[in-house]
Amino acid sequence: MAESIGIFAGLGTLLVTLMLGVPVFVGLGLGGLVGASFYVGPAALLESGHMIFGAADSLALLAIPGFILMGNLYFYNRFGNDLFVAADRWIGHIRGGLLVAATAMGAAFGFICGSAAAGTATIGSVVIPEIDKRGYDRALGLGSIAIGGSLSALIPPSLLMIVYASLAEASLGRLFFAGIIPGLVLALAISIYIYLRAKMDHSLCPTTPSASWRARFASLTGMLPVIVAFFVIFGGMYVGAWSAIEAAPIGAVLALITCLLYRRLTWASLKASVLSTLKISSMVYMIIIAASLLNYFVFLSRIDQWLVGLVTGLDIPGWVVVVLVFVILTAMGCIFDVMALVIISTSIYLPVIKAVGYDPVWFGIMLILAAELALITPPVGVNLFIVKDLAPKGTSSATIIRGALPYVVVIWICMALFIAFPEIILWLPSQMIE
Repeated sequence: MAESIGIFAGLGTLLVTLMLGVPVFVGLGLGGLVGASFYVGPAALLESGHMIFGAADSLALLAIPGFILMGNLYFYNRFGNDLFVAADRWIGHIRGGLLVAATAMGAAFGFICGSAAAGTATIGSVVIPEIDKRGYDRALGLGSIAIGGSLSALIPPSLLMIVYASLAEASLGRLFFAGIIPGLVLALAISIYIYLRAKMDHSLCPTTPSASWRARFASLTGMLPVIVAFFVIFGGMYVGAWSAIEAAPIGAVLALITCLLYRRLTWASLKASVLSTLKISSMVYMIIIAASLLNYFVFLSRIDQWLVGLVTGLDIPGWVVVVLVFVILTAMGCIFDVMALVIISTSIYLPVIKAVGYDPVWFGIMLILAAELALITPPVGVNLFIVKDLAPKGTSSATIIRGALPYVVVIWICMALFIAFPEIILWLPSQMIE
């Protein structure tokens, strides 16, 4: 009886605190402490400092400051603008080209910035003024920006991947490479949806004159930082020259050199980059520490083992179990913060996924896809709020939501493809030299 009360008390505390909007680390830690106290008592919890130390003592977490600093340097020194100019000059003239270019920009920016929030802010600040200027439908345009910005969460180096690798004890390098093909597939699916909508209703996306070939080739210089960063960071990882953790400081130094070569680095941008890195890194470490308390509660209550026993006792195929898990995650994404969603799902659902025969790296990428859904689904979709802040005055939240919701179907089509063919995700990391 006491054990059942402990489960309800822990999960209830977690749910209530997160829905009340308290900081994620507070909700995770408090839920874990309340639930665990029913199993070991307050006195034993006071001696649980080794769990907190163990959670922070993870090699994967060493990659956080380096990759965040790299992304911030590119973000605060406006390299995202160059990506958009290049994409727009090459494909901006086709029907829906502005939004397809924004999606391409989001995918490219993902290779140098692992934050979906930064990706959305970068795309939004550049593209939103062009939506009304070129006569594009505002709902379609703003919804496309909300989903395009989330590509930075799926395309490496991703902050969510680093957190998942730490919690799941998975290879960070394999996770990084596993995210490349799904990220490009999702970007392609988004672009196809935009193009089809624009072709079916020409009033949504007027065409614009094409740029000259000289202007197109001149814009390619804006792609150089991404191309160089990709080959240095991921090329080195692919051939085994350095690990994902070692690639983080290499990427940060490369970003600093790039900013200096392009003569964009200022004291203001450097200060903003460093302060943002410290702030985000501290936040992530606090969340990871709090997650260790939640994991302790899950271990004591054996919720994960109960779910594994329930699933293995059912006479249903593994893919059906996976689909049910992601249906639940889609619903959870409507009420949970993205980081909380990843942490809770890793603790509870990863054992279930492993029990039905799926790879933890595959689940990590699929979980981040579910997190992308959470970024664009109300009422707590973070990307919706970012786009709302950047949108012209008078733009209603309903307009942005109406434009973003069709991408729930687009993401689910991609998820169905990856469930049916897991090798799409796992092929590239299987080619790595580790």
